Amino acid sequence: MRYILWSCVLLLGKLYAQSDLLYQNYTVENGLESNTIFDLFQDQRGYIYIAHDKGINTFNGLAFGKLSSEIESKTQSNITPFYDGELISRNFQGDSYIIRNDSLISFTPEITETLSYPTYDTDEGVVYMAQHNGFYYFNDARKPVRFEKEDFPQINKIWSYVVHKKIAYIVASIQNKNSLLAIDLATQKTLSSYNLPANLQVRFYKTHESVFWVNFDTGQVGYYTGEFVPLANLFQKDLTPKTKFTHLYTLKDGRHLVATFNGLFLFNTRWELEHHYLEGVSCSVIYEDMEGSLWIGTLQNGLYYIPSLQFNIINASSLPGTNVKFSTFKKFDSFLYAGTYDGKILQFTSKGNLQRVYDLKQNAEIQSFLITDEEIVLFCGALFIIDKKTGVEKKRVTTNATKSIYEEDGIMYLGTSSGLKIIEQNKQAGYLSSYWITEAFPIHRDRVIAQTTNGVILYHPNKNELTLVNKEGTHLCKYGDTFFFRERQALWKVTMEGTVEKVKEFSEKLVLLQSDEKGVYGLFDTQKMSIVYPVEVPLSFEADGSWLKEMKFMTSLEEGFCYANNSNLVISTQLTPAKTITPWLSTVKMEGTYTVSDTTYYLPYANNSMQLTLDLLPNYRDLGKGSVLYKIAPIEKEWVLATKKNHYQIDLIRLPPGTYTLFVKGTTSNGSTTLTKEYHIIVASPFYFQWWFLGLLLLFIILLMYVILRWRTHRMTRKNKAAFEKQQLTLKALNAELNAIRAQMNPHFIFNSLSAIQAQILNDDKLKAFENLSTFAVLLRQALQFTSEEFLTLAQELSFIRNYVALEQQRTERSFTYIETIDPTLDTHRLKIPSLLL
Repeated sequence: MRYILWSCVLLLGKLYAQSDLLYQNYTVENGLESNTIFDLFQDQRGYIYIAHDKGINTFNGLAFGKLSSEIESKTQSNITPFYDGELISRNFQGDSYIIRNDSLISFTPEITETLSYPTYDTDEGVVYMAQHNGFYYFNDARKPVRFEKEDFPQINKIWSYVVHKKIAYIVASIQNKNSLLAIDLATQKTLSSYNLPANLQVRFYKTHESVFWVNFDTGQVGYYTGEFVPLANLFQKDLTPKTKFTHLYTLKDGRHLVATFNGLFLFNTRWELEHHYLEGVSCSVIYEDMEGSLWIGTLQNGLYYIPSLQFNIINASSLPGTNVKFSTFKKFDSFLYAGTYDGKILQFTSKGNLQRVYDLKQNAEIQSFLITDEEIVLFCGALFIIDKKTGVEKKRVTTNATKSIYEEDGIMYLGTSSGLKIIEQNKQAGYLSSYWITEAFPIHRDRVIAQTTNGVILYHPNKNELTLVNKEGTHLCKYGDTFFFRERQALWKVTMEGTVEKVKEFSEKLVLLQSDEKGVYGLFDTQKMSIVYPVEVPLSFEADGSWLKEMKFMTSLEEGFCYANNSNLVISTQLTPAKTITPWLSTVKMEGTYTVSDTTYYLPYANNSMQLTLDLLPNYRDLGKGSVLYKIAPIEKEWVLATKKNHYQIDLIRLPPGTYTLFVKGTTSNGSTTLTKEYHIIVASPFYFQWWFLGLLLLFIILLMYVILRWRTHRMTRKNKAAFEKQQLTLKALNAELNAIRAQMNPHFIFNSLSAIQAQILNDDKLKAFENLSTFAVLLRQALQFTSEEFLTLAQELSFIRNYVALEQQRTERSFTYIETIDPTLDTHRLKIPSLLL
């Protein structure tokens, strides 16, 4: 499906046509700092470096960039790969620079020569330098080492050189004579030399396989095959000795481009001049990128980008001897055939070169024609059969205007203005009258499907029966064994069995339908062209709408695609075989509130942000029409289109806490996709979900529980202690009470009192015994009662003492005297004292 890709880039952006060459011109108006270009180079990322009189710009296909530098670096040139992905360059004042991470850094090689300026080249990973009469290579320590063995020639001045396959090709002055030298750098021996006349400007140019030398004064070009062999003289046609040469470049297909102060001159492999491009433009340098596209630096007009995909626009009026328009088209084998309104059939190659003209000498329209291996059958006022090889007329038949000619299995089907004619073995085998037939195809041998002005019909010649398939059907065409026609916005198909089926209803109206061996093509009223069957694929391009509406022919080519109207035949071809590379994404910069560990990006919870700036390389292949898509798993399931300014930008702001994977991929306009980049992102949880906070919280809870438990334990301990102390006090009080009872009712006292009462009973002193027993009972009751009381009246206390003393006197037979002295003013019944105090 390569023709899809070629048609997709037609007229993209600001493209211009000169002859059959399309290009894009970049100048200071597009962001380039200068229009005076000295050198070009493409790095591994696909960036184009443009050295000019004001420094160095980079170009990624979308915008021009500038190298960061703290030094002034004008008139840059000679950009060469250095070591570790770096580049080296120099200016015309003799200063050298290293290009590292898009920064320009001053670099001073340690050499003794100070005359002239250095020039650099690289071969098989080794970097070489020449300055004045010294020739060097850089060692692993990035130090220049001079070639100065005895066998190395004693050079007075090196004018130019290249290194190819470890052989140095040098234009040098030796003993005041100019020579071409081929030196084996391994042995430092001279392999060959070639003396030059004095004051001639000669330079070497290395190609993919060979080394050429060009004498800019004589136009002589040659190459090295063990010795210096002249090949040809370039001074041809517009290329004269007055034209100043600046550069020679050999394309990957073997053709040669010569840059001059009068444009580009393209030579074939035999050094025959084929084209002159960019006439009047002072070209300074030619560079072929990884895609096979060309970049042309100029001294006044900036930068020209010539895509490897080219479009040859052939205008009918510009063809030799033809001043009219195209009428009809056919493709046969690898050739295109176009009929004209003045009786000619033009044969073109698949690249648009006019191969042959069949001239019927009839000033009439070629309305239809059929190409076979040996003959061309056509209608131009009459039906002609001409010999394809010689172009000689073999037969002419007068008939009605024939709009279509089709042949299958020796049977010819002619669609005419009066009906359908079926010819077999030069005899009419069938005829359908009263219809204007514009296309007819057989379905088996018993039916014919035909396009008429009244729709699509099925005709049965043997039965002479007619069936209307679709009265609004138009543009009948054949793909494989299936027939297709359009009805307004619908595509219909008819099988060999005669089954009619609607294939698809489109949102736009089909205005043209055609087919070839690769598919069915449709043109819509919205100026969109697509493959509509078997797989729908858009063939989008930007063009003039009126031109599209007039389109009448579409077909694929071996190396491209072709479409045409009455005035123009457009053929897409490949300027030079492209070294197709898979596009890839380059991260220009990353910004945000993140930290990186290994391949994981860590973002904080609060105000987290991450901005990615990306390049889709090489962008110039798409002229900036590529896309960068991204999605964030597991949040998004569909791809989102990245913002495109000078670069592609993705902004991630305030992502919720969690673990994410950012997927990023790039797609070009031709459908190529980059490898998907993955960015692993972890957004931190808020502090109250952090492990340290949860740990502290857990520790705090444990501490709080410990404090609460300690407090409760302490409280319970204190409570229990208070209860215990209270219990002890109660116990002590009881003990004190008992002790008081014991103290007041001493057992000896009780025993002695009872013994005295017993003695009185035995002595039959019943009255005293009864009195003493009554006193003892009262005393005992008072002891029990008063001990539990905290306070007693003085009268109660005195009553207790009197009873006690009375029993003691009775027991001791009044052996002691007892006297009470009480203040008569005291109210003994109201005054209270602690119990049993007296």
